[in-house]
Amino acid sequence: MTASPKDWRPTTVAHAKYAYGQWLKFLEDLEPSSLAEPPADRFTTERLQRFVKQISSRLSAVGTAAGIGYLILAIRAIAPSFDYPSLQFAQRRHGAVKKRRDKRTAMVRADELFGLGMSLMAMAQRDGVVHDLLTYRDGLIVALLASRPMRRKTLAEMRLDKNVMINGSAIHVPSTRMR
Repeated sequence: MTASPKDWRPTTVAHAKYAYGQWLKFLEDLEPSSLAEPPADRFTTERLQRFVKQISSRLSAVGTAAGIGYLILAIRAIAPSFDYPSLQFAQRRHGAVKKRRDKRTAMVRADELFGLGMSLMAMAQRDGVVHDLLTYRDGLIVALLASRPMRRKTLAEMRLDKNVMINGSAIHVPSTRMR
């Protein structure tokens, strides 16, 4: 048994709303008359199969599986009695695709990223004074993440002179900030 929508995390709610919005857009484009039906009646096996075919043509297999999963959550909230095994099968089938894109060719080594971050910080300074704050910030973020991977939340909570100390060309982040 899955949690009721009131127990969903905010990101789950957002993803389910997005998936349902994609569903409504699909209906608006291909079968606008269906929008006059009650929301629970819009979920037919035929429409859902066409929707899966449409999203799988523009998303990766994993993205398609995720989109279907969030649409299933939305359907459970809107039409709890709807029987959707074909949709669950489509989700499993797309999620089980073994072939993944090889992303190694697009990867950049950490030392190159660190160098990029340091050069951005240097470009943002003239005569030892920072003149381009955004470029300096971006360079600092790139250099920090290249040298010490961290969670987005940890990075977002960091503050200069509190969690990040800059002394000349040295950057110090206390290890207590790393999670």
